[in-house]
Amino acid sequence: MPPALRALSLTLFALSVLLLGWTTPLHIDEWVYPFLAERITAHPLDPYGGEAVSFGRVVPVFEGVPHPPGFPILLALLGGDAPAYPAHARWILLPFLLLFLASLRPLARFFRIDAGWGSSFLLFSPAFFLSAQRLMTDFPSLSLFHGALLLLLLPSPRPCWGAVLLGGAIFMRYTFLLLLPLFLLVARRRCAVRGRAALLLMLLSLLPVLLWNGFSWVRYGETHFGLHLRILAAGGEGIVWRLGALPTFLGGVLVPGAFLLGNGRKRLVVAFIVGLLLFAGVAPRLDPPLGRKGVLLAALLCTNAVTFVEAAVAEIQSVRQGKGGEGALLLAWGGLGLAAALVSFVSARALLPALYPLTALLLRRFEEKGGGRRGLGLALLVSAGVSLLLGFSDRSLAEAHADFPRRLAAAPPGTPIWFTGEWGFRVAMTKAGFSPLVDAPGTPLPQTGDRIVVAEGAAPAPIPSPLQGHLRFLRTEVVPSKFPLLLMNERAHAGFYSAGWGCLPFAPAGGEALERFTWYRVEGRNTTP
Repeated sequence: MPPALRALSLTLFALSVLLLGWTTPLHIDEWVYPFLAERITAHPLDPYGGEAVSFGRVVPVFEGVPHPPGFPILLALLGGDAPAYPAHARWILLPFLLLFLASLRPLARFFRIDAGWGSSFLLFSPAFFLSAQRLMTDFPSLSLFHGALLLLLLPSPRPCWGAVLLGGAIFMRYTFLLLLPLFLLVARRRCAVRGRAALLLMLLSLLPVLLWNGFSWVRYGETHFGLHLRILAAGGEGIVWRLGALPTFLGGVLVPGAFLLGNGRKRLVVAFIVGLLLFAGVAPRLDPPLGRKGVLLAALLCTNAVTFVEAAVAEIQSVRQGKGGEGALLLAWGGLGLAAALVSFVSARALLPALYPLTALLLRRFEEKGGGRRGLGLALLVSAGVSLLLGFSDRSLAEAHADFPRRLAAAPPGTPIWFTGEWGFRVAMTKAGFSPLVDAPGTPLPQTGDRIVVAEGAAPAPIPSPLQGHLRFLRTEVVPSKFPLLLMNERAHAGFYSAGWGCLPFAPAGGEALERFTWYRVEGRNTTP
């Protein structure tokens, strides 16, 4: 990549991420980590004690938070423990971004790809572009893992410090345990680490999470990892849905590989047919069914996903021919990264551990085929355009959730208002003085005449059973979409942050609303518990 184009790409990325990150209200699960940081500050020896309201239920924090406390501890130490103002804590992501950027050139040199193109594709992939703006564990843990590899790739490698950074990544997200073998393989290749030295690196990497689980066993009666492994195993039937959604997410949130490897009409037609077949296993389960635009988008995303398979197959052949050990490491990294996504749940951010290797595989295959700058430039333009569009669309949803309670508070209602909805919507409504519906024994419920508002796009919990059959529909306030793509919308089957919402990472708006606020009035009985 020409230096001027690389500088332009990096500048555009930095400006857009800073703009969107600073101006987007609290969104998705960003409230969780400042909340935990505040608790850790107040009760350092009881970090996951107490209870919290989540999706309409009161759950123990120890059970409700699936990740170790590494990130909230960091927030507590750095002063990012104000749940009402998490946007002010997003500056904490900046050092992680710098660490990630520092790792890209050494990784490109090691895996023999162009550093400029590789960096630009990574930064402007939708998965990375949006995750780098969210105050959640996904991006910081990925950056620490990249930092661990960076320390192995220095002219004078620092494997022990690399293991410390990897330990930090695991202490933020358990899924990075699956990337530990890759770290050891790279350490073996770069530093000839074997035997006791490899065991030492493994122990250093596992030390924080081992200490945490030992502490949790003493403090809470069982290990945190064991509890959530049991919860994960109990929900194992969801693996079929995750596998079905994987192709569309792979094709939608990483690199537009079809622009790189789609030379020739016959190849594109074959890939498109394969894409349709991949999606055919999911489509019959959709209710409501996808429209024509949605089916076309799904097929195009699956077509894009097929290019990753082609690149991986080509790399396997090269490895068999003995053309380079780094190809085997890329394949291992990609496989472990995809396994990490499937173990938790399919989403754009869950695919972050697989982002670098899959991008590198595509670029290596593109170079093998003798592709030119025009194809690279077109692919990057598409990726950057989609990411920017999704970023502004995501901000508009967060703004809708933040603006609604402000409008209600500006004109005080005559009767009490209750609500159901999560994420930034719940925090903003609670801050404005409105009460969430909680389905738990002994908790207050609305009385006759009270009103309830349901935010359809904010993961609303079901109406508590004592109220069902005693609600009268009043009206629905519709917030239209300003942008042609939706990220989180069950009606459109868009589930960027969780495939549980839909089998597409994003979907055409096609006249579908950005958000719906539906009002009800309680009638017909006294609902005092």
